[in-house]
Amino acid sequence: MRLATERLTFRGRELSLSGQHPLEPYLLKLPARPDFRLQRTVDVGYVAAWEVRTDDTLWLTSLQTRPDDAGPDPGMRLLFPNVAAVAATWLSQTLRATEAFHKRFSPVGNGTVYARETHLSFWQGLLIATEETEVQTGRRVAGELSPHLERLYGLEEAAFLRAAFAAPEDAAPRLIYADWLEERGDPRAELIRMADRLRNLRPEAAKWERASFRDRLAQLHSPSLPLWLRLLGLWE
Repeated sequence: MRLATERLTFRGRELSLSGQHPLEPYLLKLPARPDFRLQRTVDVGYVAAWEVRTDDTLWLTSLQTRPDDAGPDPGMRLLFPNVAAVAATWLSQTLRATEAFHKRFSPVGNGTVYARETHLSFWQGLLIATEETEVQTGRRVAGELSPHLERLYGLEEAAFLRAAFAAPEDAAPRLIYADWLEERGDPRAELIRMADRLRNLRPEAAKWERASFRDRLAQLHSPSLPLWLRLLGLWE
């Protein structure tokens, strides 16, 4: 079965979430999976539509759970009775989206590719960061942080994160932030320094340093670490 493309409306743009299903983290917490029947072309049995609202919150706005020729579709009511839309407070991850405007012809295979992708990073349904990246190089060409950053990290720490996010190729804001963390006994300071050392090592030396970095990540395991590293430009 092929993966369905879910839709996401973001600031007037219609984006596609290819192969991503933000409803799944919510479903995994249920005692049993609901009776989804849209199985002909969809591996998960449903297709959802999403919207990022003006307050930078993510909402589930519609749900198709039955084929068009299978009679009435309970849709949203199958999971959320008596509501037209639901705030996706369960979602803490980065969504990768594409837009038809950025589709380009590819001479390889005579198909099409996307020149750019939009990366939307959420924490408990709150949009924290938006990044536009070149698909071929992975380079960020535009990005912004929402006011929810301060809600998550506090005013003082958010200021360091904003400085680092604005200059991903400059180590100085990250290292200043690392000093601030170290003064407070925060072990994340070591992660910043290790990651920056990795950027300047030869491949063989980097291999061992990368293993140490992963070990340290495992020791400091936290659900918010991937988001934090991404904000610092240290997470691929």
